[in-house]
Amino acid sequence: LVADAGGGDRIDGFLPPMYEGVKSPEEMGIPKWQGTPEENLMTLRSVARLFGAEDVGCIELDDDIKKMVFDSEMDGKKYVFEDVDAAYETATKRVIPNNCKYVFTWSMRQPPNMTRHQAGRKENAPTYIAYMRGHFLSCYIKDFVRGLGYTMVGA
Repeated sequence: LVADAGGGDRIDGFLPPMYEGVKSPEEMGIPKWQGTPEENLMTLRSVARLFGAEDVGCIELDDDIKKMVFDSEMDGKKYVFEDVDAAYETATKRVIPNNCKYVFTWSMRQPPNMTRHQAGRKENAPTYIAYMRGHFLSCYIKDFVRGLGYTMVGA
C-alpha cells in the first residue's frame, strides 16, 4: 500500500486555499499581518501546536536548503524555483517563487511503542493516523497563513 509510506490520496495540495471561505486580508479590506521573524515563528508555532504538531521549526530558504527540496512528488510533478511573484502549478511542475524566504517544518506525534512494534499493515495504524493528521495540519496552516496575507506552499 502506498499509505504505508505516508503517501496515497491526500486532502492537502501544493497551493492554498484548502477550504472555501478563507479570505485574504486584501479580500477583507484590511492590511496584512506585519510582524518580526521571531513573532511570526511564535505565531505559526502556536497554531501548529494547537492542531497537534510536536516539533516545530523554521529555517531560512537559501541556495543550500533549496538543494535539499525533493525533485518531484509521487505524481511525477517536478518542484522548481523560478523568478515569479506567486507560486503556481501546471500539469508537469510545481513552481516555488525565488522570493520565498523560509521553510516551516513540523512533525506529528506517534505512539512510540505501537510504532516500534508494528509487524505489518494492520499494526500500521499509528503511523497512518500521524501522517493523516499531518496532512490536515498542512491545510490548516496554509489557510491560516493566507488569512494573515501571505502564501504557504507545500507538498
